[in-house]
Amino acid sequence: MNLPRGRVGSVLAVALLLLAIAVLWTGVAAPLLAWHAEREERIDARQALLRRMRGLAASLPALERAAAAQGGAPALVLLDGAGDAVAAARLQAAVQDMAAAARVRLGSVETLAAVPRGAYRGIRLRLAAVAAWPALVELLGALDQAEPRMLVDELDLRAASSAERVREPPIEAGFVITAFRAADAPAVRP
Repeated sequence: MNLPRGRVGSVLAVALLLLAIAVLWTGVAAPLLAWHAEREERIDARQALLRRMRGLAASLPALERAAAAQGGAPALVLLDGAGDAVAAARLQAAVQDMAAAARVRLGSVETLAAVPRGAYRGIRLRLAAVAAWPALVELLGALDQAEPRMLVDELDLRAASSAERVREPPIEAGFVITAFRAADAPAVRP
């Protein structure tokens, strides 16, 4: 086997060495450095979360004392109603009132099956609405502050199809609202 010698051989040897270094860098060193940086970033994020959680846990006694000192009526947490249908109707009426106050047009309201959650039942409504962004944000804020407490889930936002340009284009929103009521006590059979 005749290998080049002299200046051509030296240049070829240096080129092969540089190629081998580039292959090792892109195939081994760069992925290892990226993996290390990702792990370090994940550890930093977890440490920041730990510091935040510890701070929140440390502030809990002070918050409990402040809440006890304020007194007042406790927030209404659960829906009242003799059954799921009555609770769903009350929830629907409350949501429709909030939507009207926020200038949001409800396209449809569908009552979903109640979901048992231990000693509670989740009463759920699926809503479709069309509104300008500020009105939709106002409705979501009202739902967040509502009594009884309501949870918004499965939020889906899309630009409404409109041929004309308007200052505040309408948004089509679909979401599920859940509120809870106490589960009925099981009937005692003699």
